[in-house]
Amino acid sequence: MKRRTGMSLVAVMALVGTAWAGVDSTNQTAAQLRLDVELVDGSRIIGVPDIASMPVQTAYAKMDIPLAQISTIAIQPGQTNVTVRLANGDSLTGTLVRPDLPIDTIMGPLQVPVSIITKISISNRGNKPLSMGDGPIAFCGFNWVGWRTGFEVRGDKVVTLPRAADGFNYGHGGNGRGGMLYTNIGNPDWKDYRAEFTFCIQPADPAFNRYGIGPSDRAGYIRFHVTDARQSWNQKGLSSYSLFIGQKGSWGLGRGVNGRTPNAVGYTDWVADGKESLASGEGFVPDPVKGNRYIIEIKGQRIRIYVDGDLLADVEDPEMHREYDGVHLGYGGIGIEWLWENMGWISDFSVNGI
Repeated sequence: MKRRTGMSLVAVMALVGTAWAGVDSTNQTAAQLRLDVELVDGSRIIGVPDIASMPVQTAYAKMDIPLAQISTIAIQPGQTNVTVRLANGDSLTGTLVRPDLPIDTIMGPLQVPVSIITKISISNRGNKPLSMGDGPIAFCGFNWVGWRTGFEVRGDKVVTLPRAADGFNYGHGGNGRGGMLYTNIGNPDWKDYRAEFTFCIQPADPAFNRYGIGPSDRAGYIRFHVTDARQSWNQKGLSSYSLFIGQKGSWGLGRGVNGRTPNAVGYTDWVADGKESLASGEGFVPDPVKGNRYIIEIKGQRIRIYVDGDLLADVEDPEMHREYDGVHLGYGGIGIEWLWENMGWISDFSVNGI
């Protein structure tokens, strides 16, 4: 496993100078992008940019940075001082050399003053759509399977319901706890892709809190390259990469094949083939009101994860294609899990091949 480290500004400039060579700095390139603009009052504007690059004056030079090479732009409130985080994980600082941001929205074209913007998140809508998959829950252009708890689409969100799924033996002494939402399990076309969505983990509903889960006890999983999954935690089969989001600021990225608890009913210690931790950290606490914006990007053996525009993990896993009983983690869809009796939702889900 390799983990990237920070680079000096000079090295960043040299790197992005190479990366920009051959980039089409036209509105055709910009039209493939999506902007999520956060304002000083906490509101957001979402749309397509009317520009292909962003002019930034650094200590070394003025640069027109193609939007396609940018992940986020953080702006100091009321100023034009910015930190530009690039799509490759590096960053640079400087001053934004324009007073406004032109963006096409569902409400029409807008000129958003830079002075009221705090962050601009940029994602590539891409031109490689992936399979919709199978499942009874149609949401954001994909079909999902909801397990363990009930689920309901409410406007722009799909939310968990405080009740067990029909016929499921729910509970610690049953076959599992926590809502599970999956799409494209085992789909071999889902190999190199970039998924982006908002994921919110909320406290347990009082009517569904049989184990006395406290309001701060919130945790969940984002699973990707899901080649197999099971509703019951006693059944052998869960095979995926997993991002664990802990309730006290901890997080961990790992993988496992054929995961299960080796009981007919109930819980014992989790076992899996090829189980390994790839990265971990502290200090990230999920927002129980607005949720957090996640980007999961997989290209070859490299995995990059961003949360709210910041790089959380960047690893390469040479074991991605190692087989265990004919199973490996070289492809597969996406899964979202709320642990214990936590409730919550996902919104604004998109994924494209890269």
